[in-house]
Amino acid sequence: MAPATRERILAAAVRVLQQRGAAHLTTREVARVAGCAEGSIFKNFRDKAGLLGAVLCEGLPELEALRRSAAEAPIRPVREALVALARAAIDFYAASLPITAVLLTDPTLVARHREAIRAGAPGPQQAHLEVAEYLRAEQERGRLSPAADPRATALLLCGAAQHRALLELVAGPSVLPDDRDAAATAIADTVLSGLAR
Repeated sequence: MAPATRERILAAAVRVLQQRGAAHLTTREVARVAGCAEGSIFKNFRDKAGLLGAVLCEGLPELEALRRSAAEAPIRPVREALVALARAAIDFYAASLPITAVLLTDPTLVARHREAIRAGAPGPQQAHLEVAEYLRAEQERGRLSPAADPRATALLLCGAAQHRALLELVAGPSVLPDDRDAAATAIADTVLSGLAR
């Protein structure tokens, strides 16, 4: 399959999820929206779990924005980098939680997704790994305390971002006392208070 067709399938899956919800995310509906044969999905993604995994790891512009933020983080002041990472993480989780919910409703899909991750496919852990790697690198540069555990700190930042996104999805953003920018700043400042040299 040409890369353009694969990209169309991924974009169609994201569009179906965003516009119609998880109940309508079928390979038949994705194929219809993508303008391709349903067999093309199975040929290139194996099954629905493979498609969902690819959407999580390749099809979300929010993941690319998070990766870009992690790549640019070393050239920024630490606080600014952490705020940008927290904001990008909130955006990523807001986009990815509905997809993750689809996976979690079907034990077969979860098992297939885990199998793919064990085989080396990227997964939702990528956000945590990229933030942890950035923090580890900052420790090596001497800009963060060597006493802090980068993986645990990444879990704190990503966990807070994910919870913020979940609250928005369930309760609605208007119920929360601050917007995403203010939340990202508060998350970064709280995390940074335990990391400063």
